[in-house]
Amino acid sequence: MSVNQLLWPTEIYSFKNEIIDNDKIKEIILEKEKSESSKNVSNVGGWQSEDAILEEDGFSGIKDFLFECILSIKNEIYIDDVKFLLNGDWANVNRYGHYNLNHVHGNSHWSCSYYVTETYKAPLYFSDPRVRKDTDSSYLYLKDKYFGIMGAHRLGPAKSMPGEVIFFPSWLEHGVNKNSTDNPRISISCNFLIGK
Repeated sequence: MSVNQLLWPTEIYSFKNEIIDNDKIKEIILEKEKSESSKNVSNVGGWQSEDAILEEDGFSGIKDFLFECILSIKNEIYIDDVKFLLNGDWANVNRYGHYNLNHVHGNSHWSCSYYVTETYKAPLYFSDPRVRKDTDSSYLYLKDKYFGIMGAHRLGPAKSMPGEVIFFPSWLEHGVNKNSTDNPRISISCNFLIGK
């Protein structure tokens, strides 16, 4: 008898909020885009707000929702007396041709992307963190249902919708595909620290 087990899986969490008025949040962010210069840390062509956007008027519902989500993760996988702290939050706008380079979020434990608009044809993707995977060419012969596990270098949701948020370990390399539509792709990114 054989036993199949996964070693070192990477946990990614997704949540959905149906109550937040994302159209109103979109208006606020697009107004900020017009009046505020971009910090452009990972964006190529896109716009990134300054930190602490969740402290501004209109964003308290999103902040409360994200805190509920990280509390749910904390309660599921961490010891009881651990705490979490917001460690940076900003808005992103990617228009036609804009994308985000592969990157990680240093000095944080969990990161998230909250979607104000859908991601259209520019989803968030994750790069396979297993550094030695490229030495095994046998992935070419795996059955289709396993191909994404071994052969794909980039995995992630095909599309995210307004009100969805994806939480992932901050060390997991990620990026955003090029926006090939005329619709602005708008998200809010956050980092969290976990500790005592």
